[in-house]
Amino acid sequence: IVSDQTEVLWKTFGSQVPSGTSEECHLPRSVLFGQGEWEGCLYFVRSGQLLVSAVSSLGVPGVLAVVPPGGFVGLSCLCPDVPAITAASALGGGRVLKVPATVMWRMLEADVELSRAFTGYVVKMHVAIQESVAGQFATWMEKVNPPSAGTHFGPGVGE
Repeated sequence: IVSDQTEVLWKTFGSQVPSGTSEECHLPRSVLFGQGEWEGCLYFVRSGQLLVSAVSSLGVPGVLAVVPPGGFVGLSCLCPDVPAITAASALGGGRVLKVPATVMWRMLEADVELSRAFTGYVVKMHVAIQESVAGQFATWMEKVNPPSAGTHFGPGVGE
């Protein structure tokens, strides 16, 4: 996230409790929401770190992201009737701001600067998760199907 986006998000969610939101404290390893649940709210990390994970349809667990202070989890709540495709839990003790989806939509519609900063955050988070999944997939593929000697995958690879 670029500096201006971070400042806008912290100004809105980091130092105050906007109307309709609530602050929660979480113990280490406590679960905020599970995969497949529909929470109806998202969480802004004020302190500590949250672990975003998922279990594949084959039952293989994977860590998708570690979200530091200033980040959000539970973004799928902004899509009505879409359950969480990930789970979120606290790595250590920390504080989060719980923001109901309806409140978030109202805030985004009322504040163009916040809307731009939040959109920038969502896009950056999406790209980071895609990179994480691609990396995990590549590692898994190497384990189940190691390249044979002489296989060439690109410049400098497999030579």
